Amino acid sequence: MEDQESAHEYFGAIAEEYSSLVERAMPSYQRMLSAVLEYNPTESQSVVDLGCGTGNLTVLLANSFPDARLTALDGSAKMLDLTETRLAPKSITKVVAQFEKTSFPKNSFDLVTSCLALHHIKAPERFFKRVSNWLRPGGTLIFGDQFRSAKPEHDRLNWKRLVQYWNEPGHLSEQEQGSLERHREKHDHYIDLDTLFQYLRSVGFCEIDCVWRDGMLGVVSAKVA
Repeated sequence: MEDQESAHEYFGAIAEEYSSLVERAMPSYQRMLSAVLEYNPTESQSVVDLGCGTGNLTVLLANSFPDARLTALDGSAKMLDLTETRLAPKSITKVVAQFEKTSFPKNSFDLVTSCLALHHIKAPERFFKRVSNWLRPGGTLIFGDQFRSAKPEHDRLNWKRLVQYWNEPGHLSEQEQGSLERHREKHDHYIDLDTLFQYLRSVGFCEIDCVWRDGMLGVVSAKVA
């Protein structure tokens, strides 16, 4: 894996290996996906998965909401093609775009969701303001991601645990670890939950909650009035 100019180019270049990589790199990844689904609203007619990658969450959403209009967005066309193949014969709307730069009409979705993507955003407050406009009244934002801790010593402990996981047999090679660390330094913009909650409140979200947490990983849910 080589460093790329943007996050979507980086992961697009390893699209065929992405699903394997994320399982080997992220402890509790499957539990995080399960939490995103578990805390979703029971009925959603229009759903968008931001930064869908190879469709690990998108496939689960399609199963949970078989009658919903499902939009999958990613900056990598190759990732989207893999997602579409996995979902066949279900029809989805594919959008090739960087989610931090894209736009949708007001009140487009009941549910905006994502997994391990939104930490690439450099200006989260502006981004979440746009998301609040995409959602219909009463709509839900729920996403799983990596977050900073309130205390630096907790961040150091979580990073130590992550590297230990990487070094377990069958997980990441030295080359993969080095590539992910370089990607992290270049593209990842982690924030703590208090800061995130302030951003969400400031743009009109309510009922904000961290519904699941394990080390660096967490799932956050919020609604628009």
